[in-house]
Amino acid sequence: MPRFEQMLITQRRITKANFIEFYVNNPLMLRVTHTLVWGTFAKDNPEQLIQPFRVVETGEILDINDDDLLLTDDVLIGMVHPLQLTEEQKNQLGQSLQEDEIIQPFLQIARPSYKLTADEAKTNTITRFSDEKFATGSLIGFRSKGWESIQYGGGHCNGYEKTVGEHLWSFAFEDGFGLWEGVPKDDKGQTLEAINVQGMDEISISEFIYVIDSMARV
Repeated sequence: MPRFEQMLITQRRITKANFIEFYVNNPLMLRVTHTLVWGTFAKDNPEQLIQPFRVVETGEILDINDDDLLLTDDVLIGMVHPLQLTEEQKNQLGQSLQEDEIIQPFLQIARPSYKLTADEAKTNTITRFSDEKFATGSLIGFRSKGWESIQYGGGHCNGYEKTVGEHLWSFAFEDGFGLWEGVPKDDKGQTLEAINVQGMDEISISEFIYVIDSMARV
């Protein structure tokens, strides 16, 4: 389900007409659409959630209270990120999914979300991982996930970068490793340098931290 999860991560918006045509009226797409939580967003402010909704297996559209919802042409449609919901809304939506025995194809409503600490926000840098050691093998695997290695000299990987939506995600290691060497027998791990998130919105920051926090430690 990479396509759907990327839509969540990048907060891509589509018109009501496209949503109905490609995500509701298409039987194959509907099989996934009905497992997720969607939302209406303001056209003049696509980050502003108006209200969340769900699509049931038969194609009906229901609001958070399971009442029929009529989508209007003056809104955009997108996938809802948990940071855009109150705790009450998350609990209510989670309960509805559970009652309908729906298992989401990836973490959405139960997705971990992160915010910069007060100190990190002052400098727009992520520093919470500075005392941790990440397994080199876990980092080597990033090349197969669409990340480009940052190399400062002949095959030595000093970090990774990837364009996600409108933002460039980039992180560097203090020591790095040789791409041709594989996982060291005595892996002492890699320490991350402070990560610059200047100009990123809170959802992009949360998703970036989620990726880093998911990496294996030594």
